[in-house]
Amino acid sequence: MMTETTLHFAPEGKEDPYPVSMSRVKAALAKLQPQPDLSCVADEGGTVQVGDRTYSISFFGRRDYLSVRSNWDPDPQSSARSLFRAVNSWNRFRHFPTAYVDRKKDDSFTVVADMVIHCRHGLSDLQLDEEVAHAIPCCAQAIDYVQWAYEQMQSDQ
Repeated sequence: MMTETTLHFAPEGKEDPYPVSMSRVKAALAKLQPQPDLSCVADEGGTVQVGDRTYSISFFGRRDYLSVRSNWDPDPQSSARSLFRAVNSWNRFRHFPTAYVDRKKDDSFTVVADMVIHCRHGLSDLQLDEEVAHAIPCCAQAIDYVQWAYEQMQSDQ
């Protein structure tokens, strides 16, 4: 596991951007209500429990981006066509977070809402706090919508 080291200094002012580290992300998450469980977050990411939902937090692209994801595991007998239609319905009118259907190892489906935070050039503390505070409920809203849309499609059949 990599430790977080940086050659950059933390700026004096809250408005100055500086590199985003997982310790800074954890500090931003700790400000959320309800209080999240951060016990499963390490230097490179992990899972965060906020209320009754679990979110995956991880960097990618040489730490240029931070991904915040939530997922829903529908019934294994779910209609793939309806799942894809429900996800496409979300994506058609909303750019963020991106929702998609993925296949798990057991061949069942999972629906993922993925919010990407661009942090290549750093973020100020205020920017990071706002991005994280926005990503969590947006992912929840996307999953809630896809579940609702899927159920509507199933009841219409």
